[in-house]
Amino acid sequence: MAAPLAHRSSGEVFLEALQRRVYASVGQTAEDHQRREWLGRLAVLPVRLQQKAAELAPDEFTRYCQAVAAALARDEAAPRPTAFERPHQYAILRELKDRIEQAAERLALPVPVSPVLGTLPTRLLEPLMLPVPASDEVVIVVDGGLLTYAHTLAGALALAVPFELVEPEAFVPARPQAGWEQRIDPTGEASRQFIDLVLAVAASGPAGAPAGHVDATTEPLAAALCDAMETFLIGREYGRLVHGDQLAAPVERRWVHGQPCDAFRWTQSQELEADVVGLALVVSAAIDRGESARLAWWGVDTLLASFDLLERVVRCFSRAQFVPLSALGPTVFEARRQALAQAMLHWDPARRAIAFSDALAPVVGTLIDRFEIVLQDLLAGHGLVQ
Repeated sequence: MAAPLAHRSSGEVFLEALQRRVYASVGQTAEDHQRREWLGRLAVLPVRLQQKAAELAPDEFTRYCQAVAAALARDEAAPRPTAFERPHQYAILRELKDRIEQAAERLALPVPVSPVLGTLPTRLLEPLMLPVPASDEVVIVVDGGLLTYAHTLAGALALAVPFELVEPEAFVPARPQAGWEQRIDPTGEASRQFIDLVLAVAASGPAGAPAGHVDATTEPLAAALCDAMETFLIGREYGRLVHGDQLAAPVERRWVHGQPCDAFRWTQSQELEADVVGLALVVSAAIDRGESARLAWWGVDTLLASFDLLERVVRCFSRAQFVPLSALGPTVFEARRQALAQAMLHWDPARRAIAFSDALAPVVGTLIDRFEIVLQDLLAGHGLVQ
């Protein structure tokens, strides 16, 4: 439920008014928006329960069903900032907000203003920060499909890793057996999910991200990677607040489904500073949950690598012939990956995490190589490969 009007902040009122304008432009009311979540649950939940019924013993499955029902009821009852925020989706954002603010407190990073967090169909790969008129408040909006994107990307990575999962911190042996690269994604399921994801998002933005699936063995790894990706996406926005970038940043007009809004514009140095703080928050939050700092880095690095790939795919579609993706020139996301790694090299744990990510480069490389084959075939089918 949305927060009662008397208790709502200027940011929450501003966000709901913006959402109302944007969704009205595509013929949706708040009620329509909530109904779509229920329809989504009706499509996804039976499949999930069927999967769990095959994996769990009967008494474990009963407890799982009870936990799911309790979580759904809790999400529905929890306050939400606007009538357009969906219960389950906003539960993820609320958890991210709490996790990031707790991590910032542990790191003694001052966050002078707690932003209002919400969703908006921006079709962007990263959030926007919006100033609230006549107020010091800010609103951070994220395309809800981006959460599905992170979940599916993390699942594909987890399925592709050819090692027995023991614990997130040590699931990859210190000295992998020779030829381990040949055992990446032997069933092809990870590649299929990855290919479907990239093609859908390149065509329609994050809202087109299809939901992926993982098995019980890979689920803990997928969850850890997804947590890192989602925390980074929101955490780097907090990095701007830590540095006070919003106090002097210019704004630029953006359009969301034909509706105008003003968003802050950042410099290249501010983007890098936000990345560094975002990564620090990711690592702190992961360690607090007993998860691996190495996995946290790998999740962040792979997320940026996937954004780099998406930009290259869009460039490829815009040409009249197929061009190898590696030949399409540098992107801002590749530059950010390199700058972030360079900025962290002075920190010993970060160096080990970067080495870990580099060691797993063949996993991401295999998924990208298999995608490129499909992309070339797809363009050939449209007469675009010469």
